[in-house]
Amino acid sequence: MSKSPLPKKITVGVSISLSGKFRLQGGQARRGIQLWVKHINQQGGIYLNERAQSLPLRLIVYDDRSKTERAKGNVLRLLKEEQVDLLFGTYSSVLTMAVASIAENQKKILWNHGGASDTICQQGWRYVVSVLSPASSYLRSLPSYLTMREPSLRQLLCLTASSG
Repeated sequence: MSKSPLPKKITVGVSISLSGKFRLQGGQARRGIQLWVKHINQQGGIYLNERAQSLPLRLIVYDDRSKTERAKGNVLRLLKEEQVDLLFGTYSSVLTMAVASIAENQKKILWNHGGASDTICQQGWRYVVSVLSPASSYLRSLPSYLTMREPSLRQLLCLTASSG
């Protein structure tokens, strides 16, 4: 039985906001991903097996214009036409929620680096890997940190809000 040949590269795809209301954060995310790709390629690529074979990364970036429908279309294009091997999520919880179901339906891992809504983590998706902590836990350790830094502190008032 013959093994299928290794591909010549690993294609990384991302739909990110390079225009619209999330353009600042989208631009920062794109730059971070570009630096990661550059670093990996300078190190010889990603090593796939015990024979030390490695493959370089190729990055495809589409502007979702901070729009849900555009992000969905981009992700479908990345998965179906470009056949990316690695899919990074977009920026913002709203856009991430919109594209996560597509990745789930296509059984393709979505590396979620830009959506922190608790709702994303509560969906039970099997193909979404979240890098961020859910937003509700961002300041969870603040009271203990404050009392550790300021032992004379006797009272704290914490206000929270929930969407809904």
